[in-house]
Amino acid sequence: WNLEGSPYYIEGPLLIENNQTLNIEEGVKIAMRGPYAFVVKGNIMAQGTEEKPIQFSASNPNIYWGGFDYDQILGLSQDSYFKNCIFQYSQAKGYNENSSGGVFNIKNYDGINIYNSLFGNNMANGDNNSYHEGGGAIALWNASPVIVNCIFYENYAVDNGGAILAYMYSNPIISNCLFYDNESEKGGAIAFYYSDGILINNTLVENRSDYGGGLFFYYQSNPEIINNI
Repeated sequence: WNLEGSPYYIEGPLLIENNQTLNIEEGVKIAMRGPYAFVVKGNIMAQGTEEKPIQFSASNPNIYWGGFDYDQILGLSQDSYFKNCIFQYSQAKGYNENSSGGVFNIKNYDGINIYNSLFGNNMANGDNNSYHEGGGAIALWNASPVIVNCIFYENYAVDNGGAILAYMYSNPIISNCLFYDNESEKGGAIAFYYSDGILINNTLVENRSDYGGGLFFYYQSNPEIINNI
């Protein structure tokens, strides 16, 4: 998708097949006209710049879109890269494990790399109480992405991780990120369930939760926490 064709108005779900790549140029704007998701079996290369970020949002902020669904066997696909992107007004409201991850719902896949990006006003508020509705921006299930120099603000999850939920053997690397004004019942910014990972040089401020205003650890989670505020 090039800048000449921008903005792109999306009126249905999108599938990126295995061994296929969606390339998105700097400055492109994507406006979703409904609760549609990117279902990714291949990979996405969305590399904006500081001057020309790539924007993923809803055409109407009162009608949330469905984010990115990654569900792959580890090692079968190329990595996806998101650099200098803006993610807004996305919502996870599916069934079972799809009720988590407002922007990214990533299962059984390590190849996600997110740099210098902004996540704001996203939510995970599914109606199925048998699963952990979590990760207002990002939910991980046996997935270990790299998340660097990102800002997470005003994201919301019903249950766990206002911004990020690391669940079931996920080991994310989260570095030099800012989390503020995120909210959830457990872990205002980040929640860990059966997961580890590394948190280094992050700032978490004014996040809200009943259990763990900033961070919540459950069921043998043991991430490394280095030089955070």
